[in-house]
Amino acid sequence: MIAGNNDLNPQTWLEEHGDYLFSYGLLRVKDTHLAEDLVQETLLAAISAKNTFSHQSAIRTWLIGILRHKLIDHFRRQGREVAVGDLVDQDEGDNLDDFFRANGRWIEKPDAFPNPESAFQQKEFWKIFQECLSGLKPKQAEVFLAKEIYGMSNENICKDFALSPTNVWVIMHRARLSLNRCLKINWVD
Repeated sequence: MIAGNNDLNPQTWLEEHGDYLFSYGLLRVKDTHLAEDLVQETLLAAISAKNTFSHQSAIRTWLIGILRHKLIDHFRRQGREVAVGDLVDQDEGDNLDDFFRANGRWIEKPDAFPNPESAFQQKEFWKIFQECLSGLKPKQAEVFLAKEIYGMSNENICKDFALSPTNVWVIMHRARLSLNRCLKINWVD
C-alpha cells in the first residue's frame, strides 16, 4: 500500500503505528523503557524527515526503516559504552576470611583447572564424532540425536518422527553400530 497525503499526518502515527513499532523494538531490545524511547526517537526523526518521504512504500514500512536505524545506532553505542559499575570493583567488602578457615585451609576449594591435553582431545573427539554422525542416514542421525543428545523419550520420538517403537529400536541399533565402527576406525583413545 503506497502512502497517500493523509498518511503523512504525524498526529496519527502514534495511534496507527505505535503499538507495532513498540512490539518490533521490544522484540529486539527486551527492555520496555528502551523500546519506548526508541519509538519516540523514531517518530521524532520521522517528523523531521516528513518532507523527504518518497511515497514509494507504506508509512509503516518507512517508520520501521527508521526504527531499524535507531536500533543499529543503539547497539553500536552499547558496544562502545562501558558501565561505571564494570570498572569499579563492587566486591571491595570481600576479605580473605570469606575464603579461608582459621587454619588457612579453603572453605570451599576452587575448581581445578582443566587439563589442556584432555580439552584438546575432547575437542578432537567431538570433531570426529560429528564426521561419523554425518555419515549416517539423515533419519538415523535425527533419531540418534533426539534420543542420545537431546534426551527425548522413545514415546516422543515415535510421535515426532511418526515411527513405531520397533522402528526406533532398529534405527538406534543401526546408528550405534555405525557410529561405533566409525569411531573405532577414526578415533584413537
